[in-house]
Parts: sequence; C-alpha cells; structure tokens
Amino acid sequence: MKRQSVLYKVMPLICIVILVVAWMLPSDLLFRFSHITPLGLAALYICPVLAIIGLISSVIGKSKVFFALNLVFLFSFPLLMLLGNFANAIYAELHS
Repeated sequence: MKRQSVLYKVMPLICIVILVVAWMLPSDLLFRFSHITPLGLAALYICPVLAIIGLISSVIGKSKVFFALNLVFLFSFPLLMLLGNFANAIYAELHS
C-alpha cells in the first residue's frame, strides 16, 4: 500500500521532467530512426503511459487532485498542440 500511495504523487513529476528534457533536446535527434521529435515522442507515448499508471494508483489512493493532474498529462499531446497553435497564431498576428 505504501508504494501505491507514493506512485501517484511521483508520476506527474516524472512527466514534467521528461517533457522539459524532451523540449531541450534538439528536434532532429531521432530523425535517423523516425521523423518524430523528442517532444512529440514524450507527449505522444511516454507521458500518457506514465499518466495511466498514475491514474490507476490515484484511484486506489483516492486522491482527486493527483487524479486531475495525471489526467492533464494523459492529454499532454493535444494540449501541447493547442498551445503551439495559439503561440503560432499570436506570433503571426504580431509580425504581420
């Protein structure tokens, strides 16, 4: 029981660290293997898997706050796409 109570608290922190490290890596790092950027790989595959583990353990631990936080990281790819599109729209509007 002790491991599950710590697991849902640690998963959002791990997701934040993974997203920040992936954002700082060069975008052509994985082009030899595929045409996905490190941030895309982290947001599309790694963070949702970790978030599902965090969601399950937060349901077992009955924590609504960490459930919501893990749910945000489950949908990290669509949220990052939305933020990127907003940033591009604002940039285009300011420089046109």
